[in-house]
Amino acid sequence: MPSAAACRQLQLPVEPRRYREVFYSRPYILALYNLQGCNSPWKLDGVPTDRYYCEYQYQTFRATICGKVDVDQFAEISGQEVYFPTVASGCGQNLCFCHAHSDAFYDFNLEFLCKEGEPVHFASQWSQDYFLVHNVFGEETRGRGVYVDVGSSHPFHLSNTAFVDSCMGWRGLCLEPNPRLKHMIQGLRGCQVVDACAWANETTMKFANGLELAARTDKTELKPSLPGEISEDLWVSETFFEARCAPLHQLLLEGMAKLLKPGDLQDVLREKQRPRIDLISVDAEGAEMEIFRDFPFQSWDIRCIIVETSRRTSMALDSLFLPQGFVKVAVLGKDAIYLSTSQLKTYPITGQLHLPTAIYWNEPGSDSEFTDYVRFQRFFGLDGDLDEDVGDQRLLNESELERQAQRQEQKNQRSQQEALDIAQGAFIRSILSEEQKQLVQQAGIKEILHDPFVRKALIRLHQDPDVFWDELQASPRLKANVKQLCDLDLVEHEELCLALT
Repeated sequence: MPSAAACRQLQLPVEPRRYREVFYSRPYILALYNLQGCNSPWKLDGVPTDRYYCEYQYQTFRATICGKVDVDQFAEISGQEVYFPTVASGCGQNLCFCHAHSDAFYDFNLEFLCKEGEPVHFASQWSQDYFLVHNVFGEETRGRGVYVDVGSSHPFHLSNTAFVDSCMGWRGLCLEPNPRLKHMIQGLRGCQVVDACAWANETTMKFANGLELAARTDKTELKPSLPGEISEDLWVSETFFEARCAPLHQLLLEGMAKLLKPGDLQDVLREKQRPRIDLISVDAEGAEMEIFRDFPFQSWDIRCIIVETSRRTSMALDSLFLPQGFVKVAVLGKDAIYLSTSQLKTYPITGQLHLPTAIYWNEPGSDSEFTDYVRFQRFFGLDGDLDEDVGDQRLLNESELERQAQRQEQKNQRSQQEALDIAQGAFIRSILSEEQKQLVQQAGIKEILHDPFVRKALIRLHQDPDVFWDELQASPRLKANVKQLCDLDLVEHEELCLALT
C-alpha cells in the first residue's frame, strides 16, 4: 500500500468540470475520496491541511447521489425517497468511496449553460451576458478571450462571466475572498482563483458569512466559521470569516502569473507589455469606488468593464472611467457597461444593437415572469422621477420573492427527475411502496440484491444486453434470483420478466 505522502502526491483535486469526461468513459466507476488529514489535528505528514478544501471535498461527495444514499440504499431526492440498489457507497474516517453508474456522480451544483442540441442559457441577473455576446464579443473571441471576475461569488448563480467561461472557452481570473467558495469555483469553473478581495490598499477585512452575499462587517457578536470548530447549532448568518484584501492591480499581477507564460509575465512586470483583459466584471457590494479610485488604467489593455452602480456611485464611476477613454454603452438593471475606444471600433459586432426585450423579473400586479426591458429600467429612477412609487427597493417585492421560490422549486424538480432517471437506469424499481420497502430489507431479498453476481448482471443489462441474456441462459441461479425479483414487482423491465414467467 502506498504511503500517505504518495497518496497525497497522486491526489487529484475535486473538480467535476474536469473529471466528467473520465467518469463517462466507463458505465460504472469506483471512486475514492481521499480525506486524509481532514479531521483533528488537521495535518497530513505534519503539514497543516486546507480545512476549507476538506469541507468542500466532503460536501461535493454529499451533493452527489453517492453521498445521499443511506445504508439501505435509499436517498431523499426533493422530499421523495428513492431506491438506488446499484449504488454502493460509504465513508470512514479518512476515506469515502462509491461504486455506481457514472450518472451517480452528477454534481447538482454544476450547471450546463450550453448543452449541445439545446437552447443556451444565460446566467446573469439582468441579461448582461446576453448583451455582451450579442453586441460586444463575437465568435472570433471563442477560446481567445480573457476575463476577470471581481467578487465572483457562486460559480453560476447571477454570474456575468459564467457564459464566456463555460460556453466560449475564455480563460479567466476569479477574485473571491470567501474561503468556502474558492474550491467550488475551482471545481466548477475554468478560472484561476485568487482568494482575496479587491480594495484600495493591503489590509485584512472581516466579512459576515452569508456565503453568496458576504458583506464587510464590524459586528462583534459573530462567531468564527473555520471548519472543524464551528458549532453545529449556529446559522451561517451568525458567523464571519476574515480575508486578505489588496489593490486590484496587485491581484491582477498575482493572477496573471497563473495565466501568462513566464516571458510575457516578465514583460508585464517591466511594463513592456500591457496585458489584454477583454472583460472585467465587478460586483463588490459598494466597494467599487475604493477599487478603481487609484487603479493604473494605463498598465492594462481593458476592453470592457461591467460594474454594479447605485444612485450614490453612478456619477462618480463615470468620472473615473470616461476620462480614461471608456464610453458607457448600456445600463442593465444596476450594472453599467463601459467599452474602451479600441473595443468601440467593432461595436456592435453585427452592425445592429441587440438589447434584451424583457428581463426575467415579475412586476407587482402582473402574472408574467418577465418585464419589458424599457419598463424595467424605469424602476431605477429616484422616487417619482420616472414612475410613481417605484425604485430598486421594490426589486425584491413579495410577488417576485414568491416567483423566485417557484423557480427554485422547478429547478429542484428537474434535479429530482434526473435522479429518478439515474435510478430507473438500473432496472430495479426506484419508487417503492411501503410493502416493497419492507421486502427489499428482508434478509433473502437483500442477499439477492447485494449478490455480486446479480449486481454484475444488472450492470450488464444496462450496458450490454446481449451479454446479459447469454449469462442469464447459462446460469440457473441468476435466472432464479432475477425471477424472484420480477415476481415481487421489483424489476422494471417488461421483456425480461415476461421471459421468466
